[in-house]
Amino acid sequence: MKNKQGAQPAVLLACLLLLAVDALAEHPVAEAQRHQREATVAYQAGDYAAYTRSMERAYELNPMSYPTKYNLACGYARTGRAEDALELLEQLTLAQVDFGMASDPDLESLQNCLNFKNL
Repeated sequence: MKNKQGAQPAVLLACLLLLAVDALAEHPVAEAQRHQREATVAYQAGDYAAYTRSMERAYELNPMSYPTKYNLACGYARTGRAEDALELLEQLTLAQVDFGMASDPDLESLQNCLNFKNL
């Protein structure tokens, strides 16, 4: 059955539902922040693998965030992924961003790496 404008009520309802779902969808930055909160809980529990997974997801959602990039590098360092950590830290260094990495205990595993010393 069509209304006066010729559109079927089911089509109108479907369009309204799509608009409602889109309005309720989580913004990427907000979702990234949710993953960062999850990462913080994992970090405090000493679960660095879970921390790193959550930070990876946050970074995927908000790759322009320097703090997220730095925290992911820390997660990589804590989980034995030195090359991945160094790559992110080099990007931060090139952007002239320093979160105190020279004295960060999360990066202790990198202290003897020549690439880390050159940052």
